[in-house]
Parts: sequence; structure tokens; C-alpha cells
Amino acid sequence: MKAIFKLMLTVLKWFLIILFVITLGLTAIGYRQAHVPKGYDIAYYNEGDRMTKYLLKKNYSGDNVMMFDGIVDYYTKGDYILVLDMKIIINDTRIEYTDQASFWAVHYKTGEKTGPMNEGEFNNFLRMHNLGNVNLKIPKYYLQRIARSGD
Repeated sequence: MKAIFKLMLTVLKWFLIILFVITLGLTAIGYRQAHVPKGYDIAYYNEGDRMTKYLLKKNYSGDNVMMFDGIVDYYTKGDYILVLDMKIIINDTRIEYTDQASFWAVHYKTGEKTGPMNEGEFNNFLRMHNLGNVNLKIPKYYLQRIARSGD
């Protein structure tokens, strides 16, 4: 009986060590949890397409107000929601995806928006607000879609 209990403790110990290493590894490679603070929501702009998202903020009456459409990457850090936004053109029958990117920072406690910024301005903003390094990227699927639409 003692041998089985000892074996179970050894297995549990190794399981916890492996779990810790995986968590540490995901953190080291920049894994980010995609969430936004209370009062905000991220949703797909076009559920059938799933190319871009939009950021909603609840107003005082509880209604959702769109703050951005065309979001391809975002991250919440400190008091800010940091957004990489691509300009999209919405026609009656289709959405045109462009290569025009801008960075934005939304102070989620006040709702104040800073932007549009280019990548250099965005990195300066991060430095000035002690937010460290945030690497927002245009996803490969989006870049492929732009390349196809240019043909």
C-alpha cells in the first residue's frame, strides 16, 4: 500500500513539474490571453468570414457602442487595451480588406483613445507608459487575403 501511495505522489509531482514548465514556456514565447476588461467586448465583425474583430464598449445605458472595426490583434496591459487595426472598406455586398494598419491605445477606465499611431509611435507610447514590449502582428491569414485580393 505504501508503494502505491509513493508512486502516486511521484506521478503527481512530475505532473505538476510538467505543468509548470509548459506554463513557463508559453509565457516565454509570448502567449497572450485574449481578454478585455469588464465593460468591453471583442467580437468578430463578420461571423462567416472571421477575418477581423471589433471592439465594443458599453455606454451608460448599457448599449454596446463600436469603438473599432478591423481589429486583427489586440492585447490588454496595464490600464490599456492595445489594438492593431486594419482599415476595412464595407460595401453593400462585400468587405474589402486593405493593408493600411494603425495602432491604438484605449485607456479602459476613462475610454480615452490614443491614435492612430504608426509602429514607432506605438512603441514610444508603450515606453512612455511603462507598458514594456507588446508585439501586435498582422496574422498570416490576413496578409494572404490581401495578397489574393490584389490579383
